[in-house]
Amino acid sequence: MVYANAPPAYLDRLGIQRAVSTLFYVEDSAAKAFLKLILERFDPGISNTFEISIQNGNGGVATAVQYFPAELRSLSAVAVFDGDIRGKALDAIAHRSLFLPGDVPVERLFKELATKRAADLSSALGVDDIGAVLFSLEGKDIHDWFEEMANAFGRSKDQIFAVLFDLWMSDEAGQQAAQALYTEVITLMGRLSGTFVAQAETPVAQ
Repeated sequence: MVYANAPPAYLDRLGIQRAVSTLFYVEDSAAKAFLKLILERFDPGISNTFEISIQNGNGGVATAVQYFPAELRSLSAVAVFDGDIRGKALDAIAHRSLFLPGDVPVERLFKELATKRAADLSSALGVDDIGAVLFSLEGKDIHDWFEEMANAFGRSKDQIFAVLFDLWMSDEAGQQAAQALYTEVITLMGRLSGTFVAQAETPVAQ
């Protein structure tokens, strides 16, 4: 039986060891969700090859990668920063650094999307009063904004985030940005592991 595309949690329950080769360090939980959603959109089985570790902001990400134990030859560390610090990563880890789409932190990117496409978000969530909810959340801290929006509609933060991700991917610019990051990820994973990665056409997100 082939388990290549099985979800990591399923393999863990079966006691099947996954071939994890890459450890991604990200700034926060939103960055973790964003990275995972992008990669799995193009390759559902890719989660079996990596783990994602949340650090304390971009400084924590840089430190974790810079001081990653060199003796762990079977595991490579990659820094994945939010788009707002693109080009500002430490030179020492530039060769193993990537940036999430956009030029602002992930949560702010999706908050702006929710405001811009409120009608589409309302339809996706199946609610009618999203305008009033968005208005009531004006001025909230970005983390509180997501929590209170989720509570207002009886959803989890992850569910709200997944809906916003689908809206972001429905735009051509979002699709192109996601494809670009996916290509960068698999190319870097191949280079760090010493495996040649052919310049094949990036798969189309489903």
